[in-house]
Amino acid sequence: MKMFNKHTLETIVSFSEFWGVLITLVGALLLFVTVIANRPLKKLLASEAEQERQEAEHKRLELQSEIARAQEAAAVANQRAEQERLARLRIEERLAARRISPEQLRDLVQALKPYANSTVVVDRLGDFEARQFADELIKAFSAARWSVKVQNFGIVSPPVYGLQCVVADSRAGRALSEAVKELPTAEVTVVIPANLPNADAHITVGLKPPP
Repeated sequence: MKMFNKHTLETIVSFSEFWGVLITLVGALLLFVTVIANRPLKKLLASEAEQERQEAEHKRLELQSEIARAQEAAAVANQRAEQERLARLRIEERLAARRISPEQLRDLVQALKPYANSTVVVDRLGDFEARQFADELIKAFSAARWSVKVQNFGIVSPPVYGLQCVVADSRAGRALSEAVKELPTAEVTVVIPANLPNADAHITVGLKPPP
């Protein structure tokens, strides 16, 4: 028993062929539209990506510039702080009492010990700071086994400033002159022995010079 006659079958085939051609045409059209639209879309996406890259680069450069400015400001602040610290140290040094450091004491004793039993005269003033400084010198000379003759003075007029050291032109005198040069406010003068009787050196511990 036949389900379809010839006319029906021909109609079905024609219908199928029509829709097949139509679908093919629609597919081709969609492909063509996709290809045509894809080109400007790619350009647009590339443009947006480039814009985003440029914005990111701009932000990166701005951040680097801010960091550089912050570092520069920090460097200036650190430099200013260091200058202020050094200025404070200089003021403190000018105001602080003169002292012989442990290292200076050690070097002084070592330099003078080979000339033990030599004689040094020390003028010690009544000023508190000058007297303390003189006592430290006397301690160093005694540790080096030098004979120390102390002359005490109250107020000297005109005032005497600094550490004034006059030494004889002898091995002991020259050794002492070199040893005390590094001490605070020291001034050294070398004279011939005739001008410095009964001593290898004469030291006057004067007032600390004003700032």
